[in-house]
This record gives sequence, structure tokens and C-alpha cells, in this order.
Amino acid sequence: MPVALINGVIEGKRISVADNPDDLDPLARRFWRTRRRSYYKAKEKQEINKIWGKRRAKKTFPKLDASHYNLDPLWPKAKAFCRHLRRHNPGLVELSYDQHQAALEAKQAQKEPDNA
Repeated sequence: MPVALINGVIEGKRISVADNPDDLDPLARRFWRTRRRSYYKAKEKQEINKIWGKRRAKKTFPKLDASHYNLDPLWPKAKAFCRHLRRHNPGLVELSYDQHQAALEAKQAQKEPDNA
């Protein structure tokens, strides 16, 4: 199961719950998947509507048909994760292992002062 880390860590502040998916952390939305859940399960809704009636149930339980959203760093399949990355990160470039190693070496060379 692939896990998406942002800057090498999973920060708790990025894991939040909101009634609207646009209210979630924009950086985390680029890498994590958005999960939607109803406040009440279908069976619970049915029981509430049966007991209270549709009109009174909507007045008594204002979020009866509403959902909430949260971000999840876990992905069920790598293909879904890659597809999400391509759609939400247009400037993302795929590197081979050799390209990655060369980029790391170049970055380390910039950090080290020249001892000439």
C-alpha cells in the first residue's frame, strides 16, 4: 500500500476533517487522496426517517444527508497514486534512479564550500 509523505513526514495538522473538500489543506490535497464519508450510514438514515418521518428528521438532524471529507496519505494501489500525482501536479517530472542520484550529488556539491 503506497504512502505519500510530504517533505518526508506525515504532519498531523494536514489530517483534518471538513464539510467541503475545498477547505482542506491545499498542499496535502496535491499528494493525498480525498475521502468522503456520510455522517450517518444508510441503515441509520432509514431508521431515523422511519421513526421521525422525513420532514421532522431533516429538522431534527440537519446533517442527515450531509458528508464530511478528510485527507488520507494511504493509497490502495500505486496506479491510483501515480494518476493522482499526474493530475494534480502538472510540473512533476519522473526521474530514473541514475538521474535522481546525479541530482542529489549536484545538490550536495552546492552545499559544500569550495576548499581550494
